[in-house]
Amino acid sequence: MKTITQNEYKFLKSLEQDWHTQESDNGDVSGMVGEDTYDMKLTRGIMGSLAKKGIVTIELWEKGYVHPITKEKECDVFLVKVNKEYGSNYKLTNIEVA
Repeated sequence: MKTITQNEYKFLKSLEQDWHTQESDNGDVSGMVGEDTYDMKLTRGIMGSLAKKGIVTIELWEKGYVHPITKEKECDVFLVKVNKEYGSNYKLTNIEVA
């Protein structure tokens, strides 16, 4: 059982509940994370903390994403996957909030 903060829990719950970003059919909890839906100043720290605790794996999915309609450059987009020990069947497991 891993202990996490309220902010980390809220972030993980957003991945768990975002069915539009699920990347697999095998029950993994995962999601695409970028500036369009997250405050990246706060979120980068949360993602880093969760990765350090071994709860998530982070991949840079698209560097310097350019919005297809506005053509404005946005932030990088990351694929965040909750590791099997802490998420399966699209649900978080083995996690408690401090």
